[in-house]
This record gives sequence, structure tokens and C-alpha cells, in this order.
Amino acid sequence: METRIFEFNNKKFHMTAAFQPIVSLREQKIDQYEALARFSNEEGIAVSTQKIIDSAEKSGSVNIITDFIFKLVCSLIAKKRNLKVSFNFSHALLNDTNYPEKFYLECATQGVDPKNIEIEISEKVTKDQLLQCERFLKKAKEFGFSVSLDDFGAGNIQLDSLGLFHFDTIKIDRSIVDGIGHDEAKRRSLHHILTNILQLDVKIICEGVEKKADLNLLKKYNNIGVQGYIFYYPLTIRQLKLLEAF
Repeated sequence: METRIFEFNNKKFHMTAAFQPIVSLREQKIDQYEALARFSNEEGIAVSTQKIIDSAEKSGSVNIITDFIFKLVCSLIAKKRNLKVSFNFSHALLNDTNYPEKFYLECATQGVDPKNIEIEISEKVTKDQLLQCERFLKKAKEFGFSVSLDDFGAGNIQLDSLGLFHFDTIKIDRSIVDGIGHDEAKRRSLHHILTNILQLDVKIICEGVEKKADLNLLKKYNNIGVQGYIFYYPLTIRQLKLLEAF
């Protein structure tokens, strides 16, 4: 099912997903996609995804959104086996260590290899929270999923703490990347971050790349991924299927 009604605060919303392509600079092609929850009201007008998710986290109903997105991701990968997709996993659910097995069983049901799915942890989570949910991260990797840290540089995790958590991917926040083509201080800051993260032997993705000058500078680090409007806006499910020919 590609859409679902999500009832919240006595209102009904239509829930679906968009898919942001992530481009490998080395391969010069789409490497994977990030699944993004999308909501509209009963009149079909888009509403703020962040506001819905923030409210759902506070009310304890964010699992409904998570389960829908995960099942949708699995259904798409089941139709095209080499598709790789990441999705954001709410920090409010990190204490539920049953979730990795729940995801694994859904993959088994739909005949999907967990290695094609990456669980993104937002950097709004604190270092202490990550340490407390180490069991969750370990179980997710044991079941074959990749784990990434989203929005690095915009939140609570410091550069010297990254090695503690064994992430497969680090996504650099757009606030660090945007403007590097013309801002020397930002350029030095990004270089420092990338130089240190490259030593961890993880995949690196730079988010929010929208300017040609920024992209040209990033090309010197050709073993990274780029996510941003300079290549693609988020795709609807129909656009994804047309692009991937399935």
C-alpha cells in the first residue's frame, strides 16, 4: 500500500513517501535513496512533515509512521532487488530493542535482503542516549541492516565521539555544506570534518548540495555521496518507478 490514512489529534492525514536520490561522486550515478514521510490533509494540501512527526513522537504514535514507511520501502525493494534505501528512525523508539527483529521479519516476509536497507539515526539524539541504545544499534547490524548518523554537525554528537558507535554512514548536515564554495571558514571546517571521518572507514554523504560552486569543491573528495537539489528533488513513488524502470 503506497498511501495510508494517519489519524492524529482527531484529524485525518494522507501519508505517503517521497524518495531523495543520493549520488555517488565516484560513480557519477544514483547510489541509493532516502525515504521521506509526506503528509497532506483531507483536502490534499501538504502539511509539515516535521510538525506531524514531532507531535507523533510526543504522543507515542510515531511507530505507526515508522512501520508504514518501512513496509513501503520493503515492497519497493521486493520489486527491484538492487534498490538501496535509507529511512529515518525516530530517537523516541531507540529503546525498543525488539524493532530490529521486527524489521528483519518484515524483510523475510517480503523476501528482501536487509543489507539493502539503512536505518538513519537523527543527530538530535544525544551521546548518552546513543550509549544507552547501543544494544539496538548492535542488533540492527547483526540482522544485516546498515546504520547511519543523519545531520552530523547540527546536533549533539562531537567529532571525537563518532568512532564509539560504529556507524556505516555519516551524513554531513546541510548547514555545514551550504556555501563552502564561497566561504573560506566553512570550507576549512568541512575539510577538517571530512579528513577526520575518512579515517573511520565509513561512507560519507554531504546533504543539502544546491550550488554548483559547492559541488565543484566537493568533487575533490570523489569517494563521497551527495544529496541535494543540484541533482534531484525528492521523487514521488511513481517517479521513482519510472526512473528505476520497475
